[in-house]
Amino acid sequence: MPRGVSRLDEALLQGRLWTPALLGPALWLTANDLSTISIATNVSQWRDKSGFDRHFGTGNANIQPVYRATGFNGRPCLENVSGDSLSIGASGLGRNVGCITCAIVGSHPVSVAIANNATELAISVGTGALPRFSMSPNPNATSKYGFFGRRLDADAVANFSSSTDSLPNRGNPWIRIGERVYSAGVGNHWTNGIQDMAALAGGTPGNTSDTNSTGGSIFTSTPNGTKIAEILLFHFQLTPGQLLALKGYLAWEWWGDGAPLPALHPFKNRPPLIGD
Repeated sequence: MPRGVSRLDEALLQGRLWTPALLGPALWLTANDLSTISIATNVSQWRDKSGFDRHFGTGNANIQPVYRATGFNGRPCLENVSGDSLSIGASGLGRNVGCITCAIVGSHPVSVAIANNATELAISVGTGALPRFSMSPNPNATSKYGFFGRRLDADAVANFSSSTDSLPNRGNPWIRIGERVYSAGVGNHWTNGIQDMAALAGGTPGNTSDTNSTGGSIFTSTPNGTKIAEILLFHFQLTPGQLLALKGYLAWEWWGDGAPLPALHPFKNRPPLIGD
């Protein structure tokens, strides 16, 4: 290594920064890649970078979210300004899997009510529109970050609420990761790298139904002013090391440093590298 060049500088030069592509996501939407966003007046399509072509969009100009080039920590995001929503039809998301892990980077407006079971991302299945998995700032009117959904088409919806109150956090940007481990009948959740739900029981264990998804949506019932910068979804449970790398990646991608992470996080002071 040349004198005066750090390990991080070398990694940047050699393209060795860790990215979620190494995990094989089932869905990857990021506002940091403008080539994946179709903009007329507003956003008509947000294209999936996972390789599975699970693109979300709408032809209805009245509900298209707004692209903000510097709307999230000086970085790009999509914003719901007037009951906006992007959707997808049957996509195979969440079909016959033992776990769904979902990471979302975003924010909610200050002093605005959030509807019961509002969702940043919802995947619906089976008969009707009940969700298989939905990330929510208000699952079952708890005003706690979490998620909800059902394992089998005939199941009742199970709600998973974390210990983090979403009310005082409104207006602040966040990283949230929800992990619905269907195979074990439990849920986990992290807010800004801190685990605030650990093996919370809910539902009977086993894989999800093999019924294909009937559709999905982004921003559903979230208040105007909600911003989303990135969404990642995986069809498996991440290892502890993979979770640490994912949190580190998202912090450095959207804050430019480890600011949202706890003091002892291994990627507080530098982004994750390939081989960490």
